[in-house]
Amino acid sequence: MFKIISGTSMSCPHVSGLAAFLKSVHRDWSPAAIKSALMTTAYTLNNKKSPIGDVDSSNSTGPFAYGSGHVDPERAADPGLIYDITAVDYLKYICSLNYTSAEIALFTWGNFTCLPNTAIQGGELNYPSFAVNFKGGVQNGSLEYKRTVTNVGSPTSSYALQVEVPNGVSVIVKPKILSFNKLGQKLSYKVTFVGKSKRSSDSSFGSLTWVSGKFKVRSHIAVTWQDMMFRKILLFLVLVTTTYIGAAMAKNTYIIHMDKTKLAAKLFHEVDSMQTYQAVIDSINEMSLQKVDGDQQQETMPAELLYAYETAISGFSAKLSTKQLQILKKVDGFLSATPDQLLQLHTTNSQQFLGLKNGKGLLSASNLASDVIIGIIDTGIWPEHVSFQDTGLSAVPSRWKGVCEKGTKFSKSNCNKKLIGARAFFKAYEANHGRINETNEFKSARDQNGHGTHTASTAAGSLVANASFLGLAKGLARGTSYTSRIAVYKVCWRPGCSTIDMLAAIDKAVQDGVDVLSISIGSRLLPFHSDPVAIGTFWAIKSGIFVSNSAGNSGPFSSSVSKTAPWMMTVAASYTDRTFPAIIKLGNGKVVEGISLYSGDALTKPVPVAYLESAGSAASKFCLNGTLDETLVKGKIVVCDGASGNRYEKSYNVKQAKGVGMILVNPKFKGEELTADPHILPAAGVGYTTGKYVIQYASTAKKPTVSIIFKGTVFGRTAPVIAAFSSRGPNLVDPDVIKPDVTAPGVNILAAWPPIVSPTRHPADTRSVLFNIVSGTSMSCPHVSGIAALLKSVHRDWSPAAIKSALMTTAYTLNNKKSPISDVASGNSAGPFAYGSGHVDPERAVDPGLIYDITEEDYLKHLCSLNYTSSEIALFTDGTFTCPKNAAIQAGDLNYPSFAFNFKGGVQNGSLEYKRTVTNVGIPVSSYAVQLEVPKGVSVIVKPKILSFNKLGQKLSYKVTVVGKSKTSSNSSFGSLTWISGKFRVRSPIAQAVIDSINEMSLQGDDQEQKAELLSAYETSISGFAAKLSTKQLQSLEKVDGFLSATPDQLLQLHTTIDFPSSFLAYKLVKYAGYLVVLTQICWLQLTKLFKMESTCCQSLWDPALYLLTEIFYQ
Repeated sequence: MFKIISGTSMSCPHVSGLAAFLKSVHRDWSPAAIKSALMTTAYTLNNKKSPIGDVDSSNSTGPFAYGSGHVDPERAADPGLIYDITAVDYLKYICSLNYTSAEIALFTWGNFTCLPNTAIQGGELNYPSFAVNFKGGVQNGSLEYKRTVTNVGSPTSSYALQVEVPNGVSVIVKPKILSFNKLGQKLSYKVTFVGKSKRSSDSSFGSLTWVSGKFKVRSHIAVTWQDMMFRKILLFLVLVTTTYIGAAMAKNTYIIHMDKTKLAAKLFHEVDSMQTYQAVIDSINEMSLQKVDGDQQQETMPAELLYAYETAISGFSAKLSTKQLQILKKVDGFLSATPDQLLQLHTTNSQQFLGLKNGKGLLSASNLASDVIIGIIDTGIWPEHVSFQDTGLSAVPSRWKGVCEKGTKFSKSNCNKKLIGARAFFKAYEANHGRINETNEFKSARDQNGHGTHTASTAAGSLVANASFLGLAKGLARGTSYTSRIAVYKVCWRPGCSTIDMLAAIDKAVQDGVDVLSISIGSRLLPFHSDPVAIGTFWAIKSGIFVSNSAGNSGPFSSSVSKTAPWMMTVAASYTDRTFPAIIKLGNGKVVEGISLYSGDALTKPVPVAYLESAGSAASKFCLNGTLDETLVKGKIVVCDGASGNRYEKSYNVKQAKGVGMILVNPKFKGEELTADPHILPAAGVGYTTGKYVIQYASTAKKPTVSIIFKGTVFGRTAPVIAAFSSRGPNLVDPDVIKPDVTAPGVNILAAWPPIVSPTRHPADTRSVLFNIVSGTSMSCPHVSGIAALLKSVHRDWSPAAIKSALMTTAYTLNNKKSPISDVASGNSAGPFAYGSGHVDPERAVDPGLIYDITEEDYLKHLCSLNYTSSEIALFTDGTFTCPKNAAIQAGDLNYPSFAFNFKGGVQNGSLEYKRTVTNVGIPVSSYAVQLEVPKGVSVIVKPKILSFNKLGQKLSYKVTVVGKSKTSSNSSFGSLTWISGKFRVRSPIAQAVIDSINEMSLQGDDQEQKAELLSAYETSISGFAAKLSTKQLQSLEKVDGFLSATPDQLLQLHTTIDFPSSFLAYKLVKYAGYLVVLTQICWLQLTKLFKMESTCCQSLWDPALYLLTEIFYQ
C-alpha cells in the first residue's frame, strides 16, 4: 500500500500541497503571490545550520540547484511582502524575448500588442529573484532592474535593505528603505548591477533581503557571464530535437492556435467552441475532398477534430493531412499549427515493446473501462503491493461470484476492486506431504515465493510510477491490461504444484466467472486424456474462458514444449530491446560484453583473475560451496562455469571466499543466452562463445586481469530474439498442431515482488525489493493473458479460439531491424518450432480481418482423430458425444490457425490434404488473395486462391494439399500461407516434418494400503473427484458403475529461470534414464578422480554430475 521512491516527481506534489494550504488562508492571492511567498521565505541553511549541500559534489550548493532555497510553509503563510505579477506583465516579458506578433498572439485573445517605443528588459519581470546576465563578458557595464513589492504583513512598517554582493559586480539599490502605511500598498525600488572586470563564463551568487522585525523577504541574485552564441546553440538544439520528435512520432496531428476575434462572427458561437471549430473542420473537409486540377491524389480521409480548448489556449487540436493543413492556414484567424509530440513515460518496457500506448488503441479509455477478470493460477499474491491498488476502478462486477478466502495472514479486507478474489488449494498437497507448517508457509492465498505476484502484476498490475529493481529498468510499471480485475488461485507450495489442486482451482475459477486463465506452470509430456490440466482447461474453454499456458523452460532441446493441448495458447519466451550490459575489459586489451543486475560500484581498475586450479581445484570451475580456496581467491575476480547449481549461490560462494567479483560463463547448451542475475558482488554473465575466450585468457595469461563496468539500463538492442531456455516443438503429443503458438516478452521482465522474498529467493540473500527482474516462459505467458483480456474487452462475443486466432495470424516474424527473428541458442533464424506463429502484436490482433474459429465439437472430433477410446473421449464431455463412425477424420483438419504436415517414415510423392474455414471480421465486402511461402521438399496447392466475402460473419472454406517431392531426412522445413486484403495479412505458419513414430507415454505410481480419503469434488472442470487411494481401493473403485479412469497426481513446476532449469533435467532424466543409472554406479569411483575431491563429498558432486548429463544430452 506504500512505497518509498525518489524524484522531482515526488517533490513537486509537496509544493502543490503547500500552495493549496496558502490558497486556503489567502483566497485573494494570485498564483504569482503564492509563488513569491514560497520563494522569499525559503531557507538556505540545513538542520545543522550549515549551507545546504549538494550530494553530487559534496560542496555547498546554490540558486542553480535549489532556486530560492528549501520551502518553509509556516513562514510562507506570512511573508511580509510579495512580488505580484499580472498577465500583462508576463506578456511584456515575452515581448522582451523578441517574439513576433504571431507568436505573442498564441498567449492572448488577440487584444495585446507589444509597445513599439518602450524598451522592455527581460530582467524587469517582477520576479522574486534576480538573474543578471552579462553577455560576452563585460568591463564596467551595467544592468538596471526594477521591482515592485506589495505589503501583506504589518500595515505600518519599514523595511531596511541587506545585500550579499556576488563576486565580480557591485550592487546599488535605491531606495534603501521602504516605508508602508497600509496593507496592500505597493512600493518600487531599482537595482543596478555594475560589472567590475571582464569575466569568464563562471557564475557568482548573492542575495537582496528586505528586513522588518520578524519578516525577512529574501531574493536570490545569480550573476553569469555568457556568450550569446551559447544560448542560440542551446535553443537550436531544443528546437531541432522537438521538431524531430514531432515529425517522427506524430506527423499528422496538430495543435491549432486561433485568434477568435478574427473568426467570422457567424462561425463563432461564444457558448460552444467545439461547435465553432467543428464548423471550421467541416468547411476544410468540403474543400479538401474536391478534386482540383494538378492534384496528384484526391483526399480520401476527412480531417478529424480532437479537442476544442477553452482556457489553456485559444484553439483546438485536429488530425489533418498536409493538404488540409494548407487550407486551414488560409482561414481568417489562423495563427499557427504545432505538430503533436509523443511524450514518453519512462516505462518498464515490455508493454511499450508490445506496441501498447496509453490512451491509444487497445489502451483507449473505452476499452480500459471494460470489467475483464483474469484468473491467475500460481503461488498466490502479495495483496498489499502497490501494483494491486484499486485507485480509480469502479465497483466489482456484479457477475462476479468469487470470494476472498481467509487464511494465514490473509483476510477478506486484503481484497479490493483490483484483487477481487483469492483462494488457496492445498488438500492434495497436504495429503501427500503432510499438513502445511503455518509458521514458515502461508496457508492462504498470500505469496511466499514471488512467482505469483510477478505474473499477476505482469498481466493486470496497476500503474506504478518510478518502479525499478535497485535503480535498474526504472519507469512506469503497468500490467498488460492494467484495469482488468485479478482473481488469484494459489496451488503451488514449497515442493511444487499438485495437479489435483490445480484442477480444483480451474474448477472454482470457472464457477467464479473469470474471463481469462493464466497458468505459468508446467509438467512432463502426457497424452491429453492423462493430463488433468488439459482436461480441466478444456472445460474452461467450453465456458468461454481463454486459457494461456507457458511453453516451458526446457529449451533449446527439440520436442521439449509442454502443455500442447490445442485449446490452450502455448507461449514461448523472447527478449525485448532492453538489456543491462556489463563491459568486461581483459588485461590483453580485448573488450567483451555480458549482462548484470549488479547496482553497486564497478571494478574500473584491473583486478587479478582466478580460474580452475588458480581458484582451488578442477571442481572450483563450478564455484560450488566449499570448492573455492580463500587464499587463492581473495581479492580476485573468479571465472565460474554456470552449468550447474544456483547462479546466485555461485556469487555468494565467491564472496564468502573473499573474492571481489565474478564472471559467470554459460554452458554449451545455453549458448549466448543473457538472462540477468541480481548478484551481491560485481558480477557479469557471458554467453558460451564469449566465455570460451574469457576462459582461454584466464587459463593462459601469466597474470590475467579484468575490469568490469556496469552500463545500467540500455534500450535499442535487436529484438525480439528467442530465448535459449524457451521450450521447442515439434509437438510429440499432438504432431498435427504446431506448438508453441506464439512468443512474447519473457526475458529480464520487471514486475511486482513480495517485500519478504529476496530477489534470488536464496536464504543468504537478505535484500528486500518491491520489483524484481525475472526470466522464463512464466513471464511471457501473463503478457499474452493480459493481451487476451484487452481483446476480450473490445470483442465480448469472440470465443477463446477466435482470440487465439487473432493473436496467431497477426503475429510478426521480423525483428526491429527488419530481419528474421533469430534464436539466441543457435545464432540463426528461428522458426515455428521456436516461436509458433511469431511474436504477438496486440494492436494488429484487435483487427485481424479473418479468424479461424473452433467449436467444442471440433476439438472433440480432433481427439477422435488421435484414436482416443470412447472412455478417454468421455473425460472431455458430459456423455452426449461419440466419435463419428463413418466419417474419415484427419487430425490436421482441426480448424487451427497453423499447419503441421507430418510425413511419417519419409515420403515420395505422398500427399496430405487439409481443410480450413475462416470467418470475416474485417470489412463486410472484401476479397482475400492467397500468398504462399512453400517449405522445401514439398509442393503446396491451395483451392480456391481467392476468398470473396460480402458480409461480416460470413464463413468461407479452402483446402490445402501438400505433396512430398522426394524422400527426405528427418529435418523439418517451414513456410507460410497468408490471405491478403488491403491492410489485412492473415498469416498461418507451415511446418513440414518427417517423423518415424510418437512414443506411447504411460504413468506409474506407488500405492500403499491406507484409508481412502476424498480430497475434492469437481463440478465444472471435469465430472468426477480426487481421492487418496491404495491399489486395492482403486481396483474396487474401477468396478463402480460410471467409473471412467483414474489419473495419478503430478507435482508440477513453475516456469522461471531464477534457478538452474530443473524442468529440463527432469524431462531429460526420464527420457534418458539409462544415463542416470550409469552415473549412479560410477559416482564414488570416477567423479572423485575427475574433480580431485574426497569420496565423502559425493553429495556435493550431484551438480557437476548433472552438468555432465546435460553435456551428454546436448551432444
